[in-house]
Amino acid sequence: MAQDSCKPTPLETQVDQLLTEARVILPGVQALLGFQLTVTLTRAFEQLPQAYKLAHAAALCSIGLAVILLMAPASLHRISFAGQDDPDFVKIGSVFVVAAPFPLALGITLDTYVAAGRALDSGAGAVILAAAAALMLLSMWYIYPLWRRAVA
Repeated sequence: MAQDSCKPTPLETQVDQLLTEARVILPGVQALLGFQLTVTLTRAFEQLPQAYKLAHAAALCSIGLAVILLMAPASLHRISFAGQDDPDFVKIGSVFVVAAPFPLALGITLDTYVAAGRALDSGAGAVILAAAAALMLLSMWYIYPLWRRAVA
């Protein structure tokens, strides 16, 4: 169905969808962040090569950024817009929710690199698996949706 034949979504529904999307993604991202933080306290982490430790630290920061981006719309809606539905909130909040999967994909990619490097004992294998993870994540979260919008 072409986009121009659809009725516009009411503002109240847009706000509800935006906040729901952030709420649905957030628990998984927070759990991942918790696991990442816990890993740094293990003996196995201490024994990793420095490059893997740095990759994990970058992944941790990336996942932290995803959490920030996913939590921002609720604060923005409640504080800046006093909980009122507003087209500007939908625009701003949508930027946060659409941006959040990018650092999430980066964090997953970097930790895939760390885990694959350790499991395979191969830097090249780790890079290949991490690249495959990045390609899959970015394809499903950005490339395919953008393609669908372009052909609709």
